[in-house]
Parts: sequence; structure tokens; C-alpha cells
Amino acid sequence: MAAGKLDIVLEQGGTFEMSLQVLDDNNAVFDLTGYTAIMKIVDKITNTIVDVSTVGSVSVSDKVYIKIPDEYTATLESDSNEYAPSIRTKYANRAYEIAITKDGDIKKIARGNAYVVRRIV
Repeated sequence: MAAGKLDIVLEQGGTFEMSLQVLDDNNAVFDLTGYTAIMKIVDKITNTIVDVSTVGSVSVSDKVYIKIPDEYTATLESDSNEYAPSIRTKYANRAYEIAITKDGDIKKIARGNAYVVRRIV
């Protein structure tokens, strides 16, 4: 099972929620019974790694569910002065990975850039 590439956008001061349906190598729904999930975000400048379960929630049932609360995203610096990622945003200052685990076995299911944009309202 290869990790899918998916960039995400976090809005400063906004709650971020995402759910992921995990598929096996045959594109069938993967049985997540007994699995837990991990999401980590790394700041590419400071090399600081944050385990999302310590600032939000990462849970597994029929899908993998991620929730990063506004209290945490409010502390993040924006990647640019723009209000949405665009072609002018050369790179994100953060990257992330999500994995599922069971009995010591770790399977990465998603990875990508984590853009932080300024909040308008």
C-alpha cells in the first residue's frame, strides 16, 4: 500500500477536518479493524514535529478521521500574505504524514504539504 500524495490547507484560526477512505492495492476498501492512526506535521524550517493527537484528534472507524482545532491553527504562521495557496506560493513551510498502525506494523496512507493561509473572517 503506497501513501497517497495530498496537499492540505490549514486556515489560521480555523478548525481543519478531514476523513480518508483507505483502499488496498486492489482499490478495495481496506479493513481498518484493530488499527489506530497517527498524523504528524513537521515544520520544514525549524524541524519541529507535532503529533496531531496531542493538539487535536486522530481516530479510526470505517475511515481515518482527523481534526485540528482552531486553538492550534491560530498559533501557526502563514506561509505567505495570501489568503489561499496559489501558483505564487512556491512552497509550504510544513509537511505531514498520516499512517495506520496495528501490532507494530505501520502503513503510511497519506503525505504531502500542509499550507497555512491567513484567515479572512
